[in-house]
Amino acid sequence: MKIILTVFSFLILCSCATKNDQLVIKKIKGSDRIYAGRIFVDFNGRKNSELKCELYVGKSLVPDVKLSDEGYLYFKSDNKSFKLSRIACYDQPDFYTAAWHFHNLPLDKFYRSDTPQKATYFGDIYITWKINPEDTKAAAAEDRNSPQYPKVGRVENSGVLQIEVRDDFVNSQKAFAERVENKTWNASETPTVLENHPVKIVEE
Repeated sequence: MKIILTVFSFLILCSCATKNDQLVIKKIKGSDRIYAGRIFVDFNGRKNSELKCELYVGKSLVPDVKLSDEGYLYFKSDNKSFKLSRIACYDQPDFYTAAWHFHNLPLDKFYRSDTPQKATYFGDIYITWKINPEDTKAAAAEDRNSPQYPKVGRVENSGVLQIEVRDDFVNSQKAFAERVENKTWNASETPTVLENHPVKIVEE
């Protein structure tokens, strides 16, 4: 399906935030490109499998992708220029209080290959994010709309976020072959090559 965002259309598997740790290609246009990589998050000591986190693309107003347990992220896009713009993670320190914490991601635009037959490996992105649980409680105290507990707040550019991009291209090639399934009728449309183009970190 096609998700209409503020700036461009981003093709994923569902019209809501979805775990894209596999991709089935049923149709691919000449303008489409396939992207593959992994994202790992350490949010106050909690890792992917323990977290409820979502990723945003470009200037979208709604989350596009949920974080998968193993970090894999595969998607198809026909946009010529985009990037992972921010992340949101849910924190609930007790029964009564919770908050969504948001932070911008200092990442450059993804590399776009010259043909649909070449998929792009954007690297393994490691995010270490430290927040203050007191910020969660303060934000939850501002929630006047929730009829029951937990009260859920919102914290923008919360805490301190560190990011690193690693190159694990060899293992990513194997995972790509296992997790991206081609079901197109035209063999010429098949993305047969995974190119190594880790995304760059932009200094803020």
